[in-house]
Amino acid sequence: MLYEISNGILSVKINDLGAEISSVVYNGVERVWQNDNGSWSGKSPVLFPVCGNRKVIVDGVDRKIPFHGFARRSVFKCESAKSDVLTFSLRYNEDTLKVYPYKFELKITYALKENAVVITNAVTDLDEKPMYFALGRHDSFNLPVPVGECALIFDKDEVFSSQQTDETARLIDSFVDFGSGRKFVLPESFLTNGNTVIFGGVNSDRVFLKTVDNEPIAELFFENVRNVLIWRPEGAKMVCVELWSALPDNSGDNNEVSTDTGFIRLEAKETKAISLEIKYY
Repeated sequence: MLYEISNGILSVKINDLGAEISSVVYNGVERVWQNDNGSWSGKSPVLFPVCGNRKVIVDGVDRKIPFHGFARRSVFKCESAKSDVLTFSLRYNEDTLKVYPYKFELKITYALKENAVVITNAVTDLDEKPMYFALGRHDSFNLPVPVGECALIFDKDEVFSSQQTDETARLIDSFVDFGSGRKFVLPESFLTNGNTVIFGGVNSDRVFLKTVDNEPIAELFFENVRNVLIWRPEGAKMVCVELWSALPDNSGDNNEVSTDTGFIRLEAKETKAISLEIKYY
């Protein structure tokens, strides 16, 4: 079911399946990918409790969590609906406990502030023991020009070294050097065949998506998230700018989740909120 919020500037639709942003209309123009060429049916998936292809090993057992986690395929409950604010929740159940042995609640709030969507992701440990999770987003942006004529402008200097993955989308010890600085022109020739640009450990808290002629498209502000990934469906005039709290693992890694630094730890009954803001131009 789709829920809609508006503030006279933005009109945003959220699907309770995955609590995913399905549409953002600004200045009469759709800003979210609508599968225009049939190459990707996603819009802006929420990734939880893993990002990408990653093991979650608890007491020596790999729980076999699906790629990008199960939240994107789960129906969320709409907890609160106002004209410009929506809150959705997902709680553990018998099915989630089969692959993820933690009792949790994930609440996602979308609030409109002028030409921005403010997103708050709050995870609560409902159990009597610590839990571990990763959380990410896979937001898509329609582009007014071809991909290669767009750039990301970071607010701090970055080393544009992209870690590569194997055929299972797990990390390998190989990198592609795209230089350094604050401006990263999107490499259209690289963003094919499912290739993803993966910048781990970024310094920035803010990144602009612009044309190379400096026309602004969107701006993302993110705190406490240090991984930025870039991907696009084959042949699409769009790009996904993905903010992940953790990257995929290496196929040879067999770390217990409690010792894996890629996951966020919550104590029993603790809540942690991860917020970001997407501004449209």
